[in-house]
Amino acid sequence: MESQPATGVRAVACPVHGSTELVRRVPAVYYDGTACRLTPEPPLKRVRLLLIWAVLLTCVSPPIAVAFLRSIANDDSGTAAKIGAASFMLALLVLNLALYWGKVAVRTKRLVRVRHGMRRAMRVWQVGWYCAHCDGVFFGWQDRPNGMPADRLLPVGEFQQLVWGSGGFTCWGKPAARRPFLRLT
Repeated sequence: MESQPATGVRAVACPVHGSTELVRRVPAVYYDGTACRLTPEPPLKRVRLLLIWAVLLTCVSPPIAVAFLRSIANDDSGTAAKIGAASFMLALLVLNLALYWGKVAVRTKRLVRVRHGMRRAMRVWQVGWYCAHCDGVFFGWQDRPNGMPADRLLPVGEFQQLVWGSGGFTCWGKPAARRPFLRLT
């Protein structure tokens, strides 16, 4: 049930309708821009913008805190009120910095997890066949992951979960549930 298209790659017949028409490798479909849902990696927010905000906050907040402290030092109110206001301002500054740097650390960790798992995820992603007629993905007999039947058509979302899970991450870069590593036969 395989045919030889003009590109020189053997097309595999769709397990649902049995034809090689509208069947192409997943990378070819993705790089043509016809199925953006077949992305090999999850859409992650980059750390750069958040890092810029954290650096700005780190640079701008201390002068503001100093100006605030000087203004309350010249005030005629009691010393306890001045200390309370200064403590409150410093606590807000520390909390803000901790939140921003914590968010940067979490995003960086997710990006690193995805980058480290991409080689394993790409092995599964590259061997998939996309059927535009059925809007699903399947694997050929020779290149299917272990435990994956070659005659099963996967919805695109399930295929993405399979790819991302084989890389050890989910759609937001969080760790995937522990399961045996998918290997190609």
